[in-house]
Amino acid sequence: MKTGPPDGAGQSDRVGRSPVFVLGNGIAALCEAFLVLDPPFWLMILIMAIGVASLDAIRATMLASAVDHSERSEGTTLALAFVMMDEVGAFGAVLARMPVGVAWQIMFALAATFALTAYVLSAKC
Repeated sequence: MKTGPPDGAGQSDRVGRSPVFVLGNGIAALCEAFLVLDPPFWLMILIMAIGVASLDAIRATMLASAVDHSERSEGTTLALAFVMMDEVGAFGAVLARMPVGVAWQIMFALAATFALTAYVLSAKC
C-alpha cells in the first residue's frame, strides 16, 4: 500500500508547484479543445482519461500548496479546501449542463476555455 503524498503533490515537491500547475492546466486545455472536434468514442475516452489525470495532479498540488501557506492546522486547511473545491465543482457541473441540450461540443469548449484561462493565470504567476 502506498503512503505519502498523492502523485501530483510528490512531483510538485521535486519540481515546484508552478510547473505542475502550468503543465497540468495546459494538458487539460489541449484535451478539452481536442474533444470539441468530436473524435471517435474510443479516442474520446482516452483523451478524457489524460485530461482527468492532469487535473488530479493539479488538485493534489493545490492541496499541498494550501497546507504550505496556511497558518491553521493541516486538517482544518484540507477540510476547507475540499469544501471549496466541491462548491466550485458543483458550479462547473451546473454551467456544463446548460449547453448539453444544444451540443456536447459547446460543453467541451466551455471546459477548454476555463482550462486555458487557468493555464494563462498559472503561467503568469
